[in-house]
Amino acid sequence: MLKGKRMNNDWSTRNGWTETTLGEGASNIAYGFTESATLEKIGPKFLRITDIQNDFIDWNSVPYCPISEREHKKYKLEIGDVVIARTGNSTGATSTIKQADFRFIDFLLRSAFWKGFVKSIKGGSAQGGANAKNFAEFPILLPSLPEQKAIADVLTSFDDKIELLRQQNQTLEEMAQTLFKEWFVYYRFPGVGKMVDSELGMIPEGWKVDNIGQYVNIKGGTTPSTKNPDYWDGKIHWTSPKDLSNIKQPYLFDTEKKITPEGLKKISSGLLPKGTLLFSSRAPIGYIAISNVDIAINQGYIAFLPCGYLSNYFMFNWLKVNSKSIVGAANGSTFLEISKSSFRSLLTVIPEETVLDKFERVSFTIFQKLLSNLIQIQSLTQLRDSLLPKLMSGEVRVNDF
Repeated sequence: MLKGKRMNNDWSTRNGWTETTLGEGASNIAYGFTESATLEKIGPKFLRITDIQNDFIDWNSVPYCPISEREHKKYKLEIGDVVIARTGNSTGATSTIKQADFRFIDFLLRSAFWKGFVKSIKGGSAQGGANAKNFAEFPILLPSLPEQKAIADVLTSFDDKIELLRQQNQTLEEMAQTLFKEWFVYYRFPGVGKMVDSELGMIPEGWKVDNIGQYVNIKGGTTPSTKNPDYWDGKIHWTSPKDLSNIKQPYLFDTEKKITPEGLKKISSGLLPKGTLLFSSRAPIGYIAISNVDIAINQGYIAFLPCGYLSNYFMFNWLKVNSKSIVGAANGSTFLEISKSSFRSLLTVIPEETVLDKFERVSFTIFQKLLSNLIQIQSLTQLRDSLLPKLMSGEVRVNDF
């Protein structure tokens, strides 16, 4: 017996929509391949649950998997296959649709109807999970194939625009990183002159080697007592590195947890301004994002205020380029952590202000475009997600199909 809430099929069936199940509408429902992934380019791409974020797959980060030709033929995903995360340890179940437009099914499996159904059938371990038979019982309503295609066209247009913006942002990030390396790693910048020796090798004349802590304004944070309800469930953004673990973008827009003004009083660094650069300093070291909201932080961060000699656009790239040196300066028995004092003592090359100003102007344009694209992605995603259940239930119809 299904416990999930069904769609409004009374209206839909009266308007030519057919009641069926996912299993009846699919040519095959099967489990994915179980094997260890590798970053080496051995075998085909190996899709994992963690590679699916916000209904999109970043194929650049998907690893590879050694697999035999026979197994590859059995488990290979084809265009039109729909992938469903089954458990925390599985690549998911795949479904190939035969009597429905595969895009229509794809969007249906993003809807609140599907999420409610999955919630109702979860069982087993603490992680929860379901099997292929459970998924096959999902009740669905199918309009005519032309109407399915029309609905899918509308929703796909949102996805296409979102994906285009994501690709633009990836290119912009690569541009920013390339520019930084050219100017501040290889020293190939406009007007470069004589090179002189330093304790970090040859550097441009007029530049110097110093502790980075002299040129940035950094802060640490705290976690207000979770036993005191007066500190929590407020409206002030409070972040731990967990907030950065699932985002693949340079800006943070929201936090999982919020604190109250009373909770904020327990954090010595207070409320940090929008534009603060966040760097996770432990468990793990290396998550990076710029906050797009005023924010309070926990003890797992080193936060850079947007007012240092080295700008946060500069430091965003510097942190990525120097990740190995930062980890090398960390210590700890339970987990590695780099303290603020250890970070401040790191030696680096400090450029002349005129070069930094030129870099800042170019970087500002790049990062503002990145931010603009991310805001547009948010808007498109919200509009698509608000339309999706209405189109899937027939509440909103597509006229031309």
